[in-house]
Amino acid sequence: MAKSSIKIAAHDLETLRREAKLTKRSISGQASYWMAIGKAVEHSGIFDVANVRKALSRQVSPDVLTGPEQEVFVDELLEAARVQTPEQEALFEDRRKRGIGVGLDQDGEIVQESGEADT
Repeated sequence: MAKSSIKIAAHDLETLRREAKLTKRSISGQASYWMAIGKAVEHSGIFDVANVRKALSRQVSPDVLTGPEQEVFVDELLEAARVQTPEQEALFEDRRKRGIGVGLDQDGEIVQESGEADT
């Protein structure tokens, strides 16, 4: 078996580890199993990943997606929201330099760079 490495998000790796342990598979075995399922689903005709991609790029409304496609759409949308865009990073860097709020805390209060709420 050829060895190679891939980058995977920490939370996805943790999910793989947990499921591999539960199913008595290796981590790579679990990943391969899920890839096979994903491939089968995409080829089933019930689920079309191209439709999900179109909805994510706003070419079609998410309302036209099937139930399973909508679930993947929401998962992908939430995953994309976890990663700051370069534009967002620049915005918050500018706000830090100007000494104004850089975000919200868990209570919805504006947070300064020091972590203190702006009241």
